[in-house]
Amino acid sequence: MQTFYNGLNGHARTTIDVATEGALMAISIDEAYDLLEEIVTNNYQWLVERLMHRRVARIHDVDAFSVLSAQRTALTKTLESFGINRLQSPFIACELCKDNHASH
Repeated sequence: MQTFYNGLNGHARTTIDVATEGALMAISIDEAYDLLEEIVTNNYQWLVERLMHRRVARIHDVDAFSVLSAQRTALTKTLESFGINRLQSPFIACELCKDNHASH
């Protein structure tokens, strides 16, 4: 029983000590088993209830990925309107006469 008790976290120890109206180690082994059995029987859903708790979304809670995606889309549209997304081959004029032909 002592090994079990020493393995508990502080909150669990306090809960059990309150249930024993003192300390778990101050009662007999049979009383301790009966007490723990009663606690387990009555409170088997504690952990499940804590895990099922969901955070309620608030108006100002925004998914960062959605915001970045929207900004990227807006920026892409802006750049497209400027014609920046179009690739054009660079114009190379003849080095000798500056006409529109290669200088090979």
